[in-house]
Amino acid sequence: METPVISFVGWSNAGKTTLIEKLIPVLRGKGLRVGVLKRDGHEFQMDHEGKDTWRFTEAGADAVAIANSRHAALLINRPVSFETLREKLGNVDLILAEGWEIPGVPQIEVLRGRTDLRCREPEKLLAVITDEEVSLPLRRISPDAVGDVAELVMDWFAGTDDCALPYAEAVAAGDDPDADVALTVDGRPVPLLPFVRDILRGASLGIVSTLKDTGLTADSVVKIEIKRR
Repeated sequence: METPVISFVGWSNAGKTTLIEKLIPVLRGKGLRVGVLKRDGHEFQMDHEGKDTWRFTEAGADAVAIANSRHAALLINRPVSFETLREKLGNVDLILAEGWEIPGVPQIEVLRGRTDLRCREPEKLLAVITDEEVSLPLRRISPDAVGDVAELVMDWFAGTDDCALPYAEAVAAGDDPDADVALTVDGRPVPLLPFVRDILRGASLGIVSTLKDTGLTADSVVKIEIKRR
């Protein structure tokens, strides 16, 4: 079973690392084991000249590992794919990725001092972390509201197929007590984040309210069925 991943993207110096640093203890406080995968666009140095592991690398070792009673580290001296790194992180519940844009992985963009998105596929974005105004219909969270970011991550995590939290089980059974918008595909309930429910509610009611003779009231229940041809 693959570990769920959520990726934090954004321009350089937007504050991605600082946000993740603050988010980790909050998520751990909620009972999650958290791993982090950072993508560096520059050359980096993990080892130190003169150390035994550095000497092994300089001698031509393709990979070097070191461990003691508290820690372990693995240095692979060749390019490695995201999926390989995902497997290497081992026994964690959730991976926070920084700087990775991976197919199928949802993203949270961190913006600071600008309004143009770094993300090339905005439809993957769960939210934008910024104090700036953004034109896209995305949830916006202040960089200082780490608790709100953690709540968003937990809501998303609870809706993934790779966990068995009570909320996910309730949604799968079609019994989400907080939901006033429900989506099913071929009879199967689809978990919805709160901001997605807000978008669906606003768009649907906005269209229906413009139609004649609907009898729409504050207590109305609106049902829409779509069949793909």
